[in-house]
Amino acid sequence: MNDERLGAAVRTVCEPDLDRLCSYDDGEDFEFSEEFETRMRSIFKPEKRINIRRRLKTALLIAAIFAAGFCIGMSNKMLWNYKTKEAEGGRMVTFNIGSVNDRKKRMDEIYTLGGIPEEYKRVIYDNTSYSSVQIWTEKPDGGKAVFFGQCVPAAYKDAFYPDETEISLEEENGVQYMFGESKSSGFNTLVWYQHGYVFYLSGEISKDEAFELCKTLKIEIS
Repeated sequence: MNDERLGAAVRTVCEPDLDRLCSYDDGEDFEFSEEFETRMRSIFKPEKRINIRRRLKTALLIAAIFAAGFCIGMSNKMLWNYKTKEAEGGRMVTFNIGSVNDRKKRMDEIYTLGGIPEEYKRVIYDNTSYSSVQIWTEKPDGGKAVFFGQCVPAAYKDAFYPDETEISLEEENGVQYMFGESKSSGFNTLVWYQHGYVFYLSGEISKDEAFELCKTLKIEIS
């Protein structure tokens, strides 16, 4: 299981752990909750317990990629203003969400993807007042996975963006999209802003597959 995939699931599987982690100094010995570790092991079933413990902190930080960079390079039609600074292995992006006029402050609607193939089963479906995550895995043994997330803009105000990701930007029908293609893992991410929320779609999927799926966005709970 690579760090990008693990990070995708971690972000909202156990929000309290992420909140605590973000308040810690780098030098401190951070301990994840038993609930968090149990749930992550139930999803990914690592061969050795130490493997997941060693990688959880990195995975949480990598998970922030899903909100970064989707407006970078669109100087004429940006929805969010931002500033960047160099960081080890990439850069940090800080968004000024005040430039988004229709931003949501809480999850008034929960969206899902209507185009997930029938051979996939939804194994995770978690919501909070400011974010939602859904994970589908291939039947019957959970091979490839598709990760879909939704959050209010303020939940992803700051994000880390790795150097190794190749970015392409597109706009269609007034919606801006960022497609991040990993040069090393084959794990790709599509991020976009729509209906007042940030959405991200990740997995071992091509650009065409990702765009086809994102256009099946529909309200599940309102």
